Amino acid sequence: MKLLKYTAAAALGAAAAFLVVYFALAGVLVEAVLHIGSGNAVAAEGMLAWPDDMEPEKLYICADDGVELAALCFRQEEESGNWALVLHGYTSKKEEMRSYAQKYYEQGYSVLLPDQRAHGESSGEYCGMGWLERLDAIKWAERIVEEEPNAEIVLHGVSMGAAAALMAAGEGLPENVTAVVSDCAFTDVKSIMAHQLSSRLDKRAAILGFGGSLVTKLRLGCTWDEASAVDMVEKSKVPILFIHGGADKFVPTQMVHELYTAAPGTKELLIVPEAEHAGAAYTDTEKYWTAVFDFAAKHSSMHKNG
Repeated sequence: MKLLKYTAAAALGAAAAFLVVYFALAGVLVEAVLHIGSGNAVAAEGMLAWPDDMEPEKLYICADDGVELAALCFRQEEESGNWALVLHGYTSKKEEMRSYAQKYYEQGYSVLLPDQRAHGESSGEYCGMGWLERLDAIKWAERIVEEEPNAEIVLHGVSMGAAAALMAAGEGLPENVTAVVSDCAFTDVKSIMAHQLSSRLDKRAAILGFGGSLVTKLRLGCTWDEASAVDMVEKSKVPILFIHGGADKFVPTQMVHELYTAAPGTKELLIVPEAEHAGAAYTDTEKYWTAVFDFAAKHSSMHKNG
């Protein structure tokens, strides 16, 4: 009897020790991935010189949870009614979206380049991997509409920014958003984290996903399962152009097919065969931007009414 009690106590002790270590490792994972901290990629004034005809203006808004968000705004001298809201990816910043801003600006669009929360000049300690950022994107779109009520907005995201754009589409964007461009978005945080843990560490590391999801619930109020671009796309009503690199190993190309299938409305798909992650715009620049501007024009009310 004593032996059984000792064995049971030892088993309980081992289980408790395992859980302590497991959740400690899960906490370290979450802190490493999501606890970026504000000013992670502080904007370097003058590091990137904008063309003379592109005069950036700083804009700030306050997110629903109190986080202050910063952006660069490039206005056309004469209002065209066309706007592009361009969202950067994980650990990037607004200045690194320069080439996207220039392409839109040259086509007559005014452009808004936000820093995602916890990135660049935006405040906040935690990145939401698109889930928190979806609400920030909606706030930025609303800011554009406040200033120009008849604006037509293309919401263009890359990587995590693309996931945020798709999540925002399902949340409910202003009617002024006439098209979404999703460049190399992931399907959901659970799947991309499992993929990254398996490919970067070991297949067995994916076991940390459950604990990481619970810790994220405590930190941010959502689990990795909830943060799903696929689920939100199923509720979207805005036309979506899906773009992905055929050689993307960071966000597997299969994910864009899942997203495309989930979208119930107007949609198009562009796979750039040799492009790696976030590289489609550089691997085949002409095909990329022709697809973007053709799609935007096709769903512009000005085009339809013309």
